Amino acid sequence: MKNDYLQYRGKCQEIASAMARNDPSLTLVRGWYYCPIWNCEEEHWWLTDASGGIVDPTKNQFPSKGLGTYRPFSGFVECAECGKEVPENEARGEGRYAFCSYKCHGKFVGVF
Repeated sequence: MKNDYLQYRGKCQEIASAMARNDPSLTLVRGWYYCPIWNCEEEHWWLTDASGGIVDPTKNQFPSKGLGTYRPFSGFVECAECGKEVPENEARGEGRYAFCSYKCHGKFVGVF
């Protein structure tokens, strides 16, 4: 039998999305989970119920088993060049970097 880490790691969105499709009272949430045992924050997907309670079907991949801190994604990203916060859908991205404008993107890569 697989251990919890192997069973759930990398499957957060897939499992939580399936649960949300099957139960309309659940809301899919994208964000980060801080595991106090690992002392780090990881990208993660989970659900909330109608009362706002956290439902995390893949919490057992973490040694803290969901007893850490959940931080939902605000919808904004930080420009890698100037630090300005912009809505994710308005940002220009390259790889893991987001930019508020073509000018900031150009400065970042050294063409301006």
